[in-house]
This record gives sequence, structure tokens and C-alpha cells, in this order.
Amino acid sequence: EQLVFGQSARNATGPGPLEWCIAGATEKDNCCFIEWCELAGLTTAADGSPYFAPVTHFVSHAWHASFPQLVSTLELYAAGGDVGFFLDIFAINQHVPPWREDPPMKHGDVLGPSIAACGRTVLVLHPWEKPMSFTRAWCLFEIMTTLEKRATLDVAL
Repeated sequence: EQLVFGQSARNATGPGPLEWCIAGATEKDNCCFIEWCELAGLTTAADGSPYFAPVTHFVSHAWHASFPQLVSTLELYAAGGDVGFFLDIFAINQHVPPWREDPPMKHGDVLGPSIAACGRTVLVLHPWEKPMSFTRAWCLFEIMTTLEKRATLDVAL
């Protein structure tokens, strides 16, 4: 079983990928993780298969929930399908998000087009006994934007 921070992946808590990987890798170039991968030439595997696919599903999730559990849930959700996920932590510059730029973009101008282009939002609810997503303003904003854009809202547990 995969271990994360000395705990089984199912129970891992603590810093997520932003803190232990993405922030450090992308800080110098002040970009999002996907842009950093492109700059570093890390877009295809040795066999030529792409690391990134066109996005088909926007993912709404609570950042403080278990990241390994998020990945596991999305793997189950996508099983057998041709799915590409939009994950904010990888696709949006975490050093200077668009709403902190000068001049700032409105939150809806950043996420709205992504949600509309995907046409489907996957709301990941963890832990299932008391989902964190319902307590996070960002998740509620993403749910409302999904409904406003008339996109489909799926729930994944």
C-alpha cells in the first residue's frame, strides 16, 4: 500500500501537493504546474504517450481533504472512460492567481470559462461522513458556477 507522510494513502493528512511539490517547482518561473512541465519538457512519457489530455471534467474539491483520497476517487470515477480532469492546483498559477493580478480578474472570469468548456463538474465529497466541500466557499462558488453555466454536476464519493 502506498505510504504518504508515513500513513497509509487512505488516511494521509498534512501538507498537500501544493506545499511539498508544486510551490517549490513553480516558484522561480511564477507559473502553474502544467506550464512548468511544458517549460521543462515534461509533457510526454518515454514511450511518447502524453502526460496531459484535453480536459473534459472540472474537479471541485476541498484542498484540506486527503490528496491521495482525491486521486483514488477520481480514478474510480474515470474507470473505463476517456476523461481529462481540470484540477485547479495544477492548472492555475498558485503564486499569483488571476484574481490577485494587477488588475485582478473576477473569480467567475477565471473559473467560469473552464467549467463551461468542460461541461461537467465532479464534486468530490470527502470524508463521506462530513464532506469538507460543503464548508468551503470556493467549492460552493464552483457548484453555483456549474449550475449557472448549465453544466452537469456529478458527485463522487
